[in-house]
Parts: sequence; C-alpha cells; structure tokens
Amino acid sequence: IVFLDPPYGLESEYSQALHSLGENPPGLVIAQHSSRLRLLEEYGRLRLTRTLKQGDNVLSFFAVPEP
Repeated sequence: IVFLDPPYGLESEYSQALHSLGENPPGLVIAQHSSRLRLLEEYGRLRLTRTLKQGDNVLSFFAVPEP
C-alpha cells in the first residue's frame, strides 16, 4: 500500500508519482489531495477505483484491475 500526500501546492508531484507507480504498481495506492485537483482515471496500469470526499479533501484509490 502506498499513501501519497504531497503538499497541495505541488500538484505536479501527484502526476509524477502516480505515473511512476503505474509502471510497476503496488496492490493499492491512495492519494490525498485537494478537491480542486482532478486526477486522471488511469496512470499506467493503475485505475481509479474509488474516491472519498470530505470538505476540501479527497482520497483517491487506485489499483490494478483484476483480469
């Protein structure tokens, strides 16, 4: 499990980290980010599976889909 929570002002860090993790993905990636930041639906082999929003915070869950 990888939990990403870079400072909200460094939005490019999310994309860079998720693209890198998507090349050789772990079982689960959770990214905490501002609700104003829209992440992609997929990064390499990682696919967005769930989002949880609370106020200005969002948890986005990514995993490799089962065949």
